[in-house]
Amino acid sequence: MQKTIAIALMDSLIALGRPLNDVVLKIGEIDDDEQKRAFRHAIAAIMGDVYTELMIPILREYPELDLDAGKTGST
Repeated sequence: MQKTIAIALMDSLIALGRPLNDVVLKIGEIDDDEQKRAFRHAIAAIMGDVYTELMIPILREYPELDLDAGKTGST
């Protein structure tokens, strides 16, 4: 894959995370625990697939695009 395409994809996938996080917050407002659990399971699968099926292959090819690379967790 061309690096310019990889960069554009990563930018879009990172941007996709924001509305997905909004969905997680809204799911938290559901009163029915069984429905909430089902929705959380579904959104977790989507988020996991975005990462494992889309982002990881890009980062394997272009590790320099990993925004978390080299971070130690301390600020």
